[in-house]
Amino acid sequence: MSGSGSLLSTLGLAQASAGTDASFSVNGTSYTRSSNTGITDVIQNVNLTLSDTTTSAATLTVGSPGTSVDDIKTKVHDFVDQYNSIIDMINTKSAEKRDTNPSNLSEYLQGPMAGNVQFARVANDLRQQVSSTVSGQPAGFTALSSIGITTGAIGSGDRSGRLVIDDAKLEEAINTNRTAVKSLFGN
Repeated sequence: MSGSGSLLSTLGLAQASAGTDASFSVNGTSYTRSSNTGITDVIQNVNLTLSDTTTSAATLTVGSPGTSVDDIKTKVHDFVDQYNSIIDMINTKSAEKRDTNPSNLSEYLQGPMAGNVQFARVANDLRQQVSSTVSGQPAGFTALSSIGITTGAIGSGDRSGRLVIDDAKLEEAINTNRTAVKSLFGN
């Protein structure tokens, strides 16, 4: 703060001690910055925050940024949403009844998949893929159901074939072995 005359002392705002810039070194090169945060020009692609003082060397290990649990869960939810939209479309189109006396193009195009065995087989094949086990996976990571992705609780009465996610079980699986979760989807 600055002021003219005795304004600062009248308000009781006398300076106790002058601020100093942060001084640090990286690989023997000394740096001085006016802020302890947002230091991005010392190590490429690294944002430094100076949080304490020390006279001894500190080791900083920088690796590739890891994917967060929330990012993985979002991708799994996206997969399940896409799968469910396909199943919903197949179920809807399979249930449509053909209009025997159409009066417009929309009515004419309604129901061509009703009773179509090949079309229904697509849904069946998808269900088999998401319920099958994957060989070569660690124990507890051999099927989507083992990480919390199922067609719902037994006895729930939902026969749509839609997938549901047990978020707690999925998060536990990701925290336990994210590589196994990734390979479960990849294999």
